[in-house]
Amino acid sequence: MAFGSKRKLAARTDAEEASVVELDCSNSGDEQNTADGTDEEEESAENGTATTAKPLLDEVILLDARKKNTGGSRPWRCKHCDKKYTSSYTRIREHFFGVGPGKTPQISRCSVANDRVKYSHGVSIVSDGWTNMKNQPLINVMASNSCGSMFLYAEDFSGQEKTGEAIAEFLLQAIEEIGPANVLQVVTDNASNCKVAGREIQKVHKHIFWSPCVVHTLNLIFKDFANQFAWMVDTYQTGKVIVKFFRNHQHFQALFRKNSDLDLLKVSKTRFASHYILLKRLMDVRETLTTTVVTSKWKELVRDADVQTRAAANAIARNIMDEAFWDEINIILDITRPLYMVIKFSDGESPKSGDIYEKMDNMLGEIQDVMTNEDNPHKDDWPEVNNIILDRWGKMNWNFHCLAFALSPKYYDQAYLATLAPGGGKRKAPNDDKEVMQGVMQALNRIAEDQKEYALLREEFNTFIMKKGLYALSAVQADAATMNAIDWWFTYGSETPNLSEVAKKVLSQPISSSSAERNWSTYSFIHSVKRNKLNTKTADKLVYIHANERLRRRFTEGYNSGPHYKWDIDPDNSLLEESSLKLEQLRWSSLEDNRTH
Repeated sequence: MAFGSKRKLAARTDAEEASVVELDCSNSGDEQNTADGTDEEEESAENGTATTAKPLLDEVILLDARKKNTGGSRPWRCKHCDKKYTSSYTRIREHFFGVGPGKTPQISRCSVANDRVKYSHGVSIVSDGWTNMKNQPLINVMASNSCGSMFLYAEDFSGQEKTGEAIAEFLLQAIEEIGPANVLQVVTDNASNCKVAGREIQKVHKHIFWSPCVVHTLNLIFKDFANQFAWMVDTYQTGKVIVKFFRNHQHFQALFRKNSDLDLLKVSKTRFASHYILLKRLMDVRETLTTTVVTSKWKELVRDADVQTRAAANAIARNIMDEAFWDEINIILDITRPLYMVIKFSDGESPKSGDIYEKMDNMLGEIQDVMTNEDNPHKDDWPEVNNIILDRWGKMNWNFHCLAFALSPKYYDQAYLATLAPGGGKRKAPNDDKEVMQGVMQALNRIAEDQKEYALLREEFNTFIMKKGLYALSAVQADAATMNAIDWWFTYGSETPNLSEVAKKVLSQPISSSSAERNWSTYSFIHSVKRNKLNTKTADKLVYIHANERLRRRFTEGYNSGPHYKWDIDPDNSLLEESSLKLEQLRWSSLEDNRTH
């Protein structure tokens, strides 16, 4: 009954009781209406005409005398939410099913009937902003969980100030359309107006969490490092100059490509982990760069170049031949690799809420191992590095992540707990960590409808962590270490049914807004320079079809292999920041592998 379900059920029960009374009081009239309707249908049949079926009229009570013509506006009351309206049949349909994507509702949606649609996994509202080619500010809405991310609509905010209150109102509308009891969290980026929007939403629905995008938060750690440590930003800038020189001088670039199967990557500032990606590729092609600058062809190109290019080429050659430069790149890569790997893990649509807390904890230990090594020239900077990471970590949705971590069965496995954590520390079960349990209690208190349900959830949580009843069986404990956490709760959650409902929903949620951001790639693919006359409503409808068709096809074999692999992405664009497919393949799939692209 968590996540607002009890309140909605009570409202539905009261509405149904009121509907029964109304029907009883007007029973004779209803019988007369039914008889009249039968005669009318028979008369229509005799005349060769057909009466249009309007089944939703059975879900409302018409408050005026019956008319022979059922069209036009008529007063009625919903049997489910007990609200009264005067409208046409079209509005009755909108009351139950809502309006189409991008349309403004003219009537409120039935909250009781809407909540009858149960989502066993729950959903997260994921939203992001973007400016299209007409310089129109758009904000989109996605419904995301372990089954994928569905595009709902994008709205044009032209002429409106994107304040926290305006964004909150926009997202609350999406929550009402889906049903508040089905929504667990709202995921946006870390902008100040989004924080305000999150607070406003939590005032209206206490069980809905606002979660800043984990990937955005982690990427800000890279920026904090660059702002804090001159040695890191100097090395990155030097590497960036090398890449820029080769990409801006085609003859030098052709010489480099002649000796290398890998290309230098020009990474946009807006790309996550851009610092790591650029330096990692430079290290991969170090041997080729060294070979290139010592060839006779290089010297010939330098000699024939203008004064400015000649000076730049000589500076590039000196940096490439500098051992200290490459040693510094190695150190930076060793320090930031754990951070990059967590970004890689987080930047996706699959449910990862149960693992992010442990990933962050392990990342901190791995960076500590590298930073405190005696051979590291920057070991004195470890306290500052630690403070930067902890500060950013504290700005994530701590309580929600703690609850998801504590509901992941594999982290209670004794074999796992026996292994040493990165940094040399001993692993602890979630219930043995005071900070985790504080987050769990706060999250359960928000999710519970009342103190009675809060106590019930605590009791069932105790049964889970103490491995009582069904959880005491050796087979159940063995599956906890190997089985997917959501599947485990579906299989064995009957021992604690209320906690099981919470666990299945919490563990099914995303931790980043990547799905909403990638949706803009689909939008720009449709609303392109060649199709710049599309208005926002038409583009929105096309994106709705395109994005959700892709979601449907993502579950087919043809999307992930064969001639139609990633059919909606342009794989031929050589610029990383312009090709989502190359970005996905190079950055997340194989940058850590020694593969050729």
